[in-house]
Amino acid sequence: MLKGAWSYISSYGGLNAASNSEDKRLRLTSQFLFLSFAFTIVIALFCAFGSLIHAFCLEAVFSFFYLGLFFFFRHGWANLSRYLFIILINVQAFVLCLCLGRESQVHLVYIAVAAVPLILFDIRSLTKILLFTCLTFSLFATLFIIDFDSPFSDVITPTTKPYLEVFCIGLSIICEIVTVYSIIASSDKVKQKLDDSNSFLQSQVKAIFDNSQDGLFLVDSSNKRIIKANKRAVEIFEMDSEHQFYSLYGNDLHKEKWSEDKVNFFYNELRSNKSYEDEILYKTNKGNEFWGALAIKLISINGKEYQSVRVTNIHSQKKSQRVTQAALQEKEVLLAEIHHRVKNNMAVISGLLGVSSNYVEDEKAKLIFEESRNRIHTMALIHEKLYSYETLSKIEFKTYIHDLIKHLENSYSRNATKISFSVLCTDVFLDIKNAVPCGLILNELITNAYKHAFTGRTEGEINVVCTHSDKTFTMRVQDNGIGFDTSKILDKPKTLGLTLINALTEQLEGVVEAACEQGTLYSISFNI
Repeated sequence: MLKGAWSYISSYGGLNAASNSEDKRLRLTSQFLFLSFAFTIVIALFCAFGSLIHAFCLEAVFSFFYLGLFFFFRHGWANLSRYLFIILINVQAFVLCLCLGRESQVHLVYIAVAAVPLILFDIRSLTKILLFTCLTFSLFATLFIIDFDSPFSDVITPTTKPYLEVFCIGLSIICEIVTVYSIIASSDKVKQKLDDSNSFLQSQVKAIFDNSQDGLFLVDSSNKRIIKANKRAVEIFEMDSEHQFYSLYGNDLHKEKWSEDKVNFFYNELRSNKSYEDEILYKTNKGNEFWGALAIKLISINGKEYQSVRVTNIHSQKKSQRVTQAALQEKEVLLAEIHHRVKNNMAVISGLLGVSSNYVEDEKAKLIFEESRNRIHTMALIHEKLYSYETLSKIEFKTYIHDLIKHLENSYSRNATKISFSVLCTDVFLDIKNAVPCGLILNELITNAYKHAFTGRTEGEINVVCTHSDKTFTMRVQDNGIGFDTSKILDKPKTLGLTLINALTEQLEGVVEAACEQGTLYSISFNI
């Protein structure tokens, strides 16, 4: 019951359990208010029995003051109550000394009063402590300056005097004991909290260290030796105990020892970046191997430098990665073989068309055969480029254009008009989905130019420009030929070549435009 009552008094004013230094001192203020009120009642009762009328009346008044401070404290005026309380006990001690005189020895209570600011204020509030201490010593000095002389001093009879001295000395001793106990108890609580916090923190760190899924080490940077290892490290390196690590260097755990150059690189990286990461093939104490992800970070403990080392077992991931890489490589080989075979098959078809055209006497039919062979070669050339290019998914379109032009020049070598080409195409790569129709369109446009653009001329020029802006690819093919009316040729094409251009542009989900500008200009745009 007493413990519960004291707990209630300590939390008087609605304060919760002390969570910081300031809350703790406010709790002490609440306790000191209660004790001062209790002491004041005891002093008032003693003065009443000893017929010390002035002292009794003043102590009764002070008891009401303490009750008022309790009211302030309870209604959110805790800090103000603390300041008023220190002033009040100083004034009370001063007045009590004037009432009872020097011979009562009641002025000894100032020893305890002087220590109260040290208890109720943090040492960082040094100015407040000094001000209240100065107040105590000023009142104490004033007593001796005026020689305890006061108009309301009580008359102490010889019978009362011995009892009064014993009471005042006892009161002073009790007050000093209370203040000393408060200082010691407060210090012990802080120390206990620090010890508990430190023990809890150490337990947390140890639990995290020992229960980590990674092998953790602490390495002395000065001698490079392992000085601490967790349970997981013992498991993954198949050690009997942690102590087996203590005679080892980190390099001793590697399957292959680092070269001197590798060691120098490691220390340079560690010094410059304060950290280092790598993938290492390790060997265990039993001779088994596993891949580990190494992560090292420089840390400082009590001013000394250490290496915090983490080793994560990634052997399964590395194994899966090797399987995936092997499967990917196999897939790439198969895909390259497919492109190669498609290219060869198309070459066979082109050869068959060439042989068949030899049996055809009609020149128009022979021309159709030749154009078909060019279209097949256009597609075969893409498969050839994909086969030879390392990604197997995209081709460099500029190189493809040059090779296609060279083939068409050879195909139309009998043409009377000498045609020069200009190609501007930088860093443009197309996948097979876009490259095939785009290549066929280019083939049709150049073929049309050979057939129709330079009629009656001995020479001509064809410009090919490819651009890539954001996600849009644009190919412009322009000749300086005789030109013709382009207003209706795309809407209602009358030739197979123009029909193919329209169909292939739709396949690309693009747009084709034609204009007659000192020749004929075609522009094809689509998203890639």
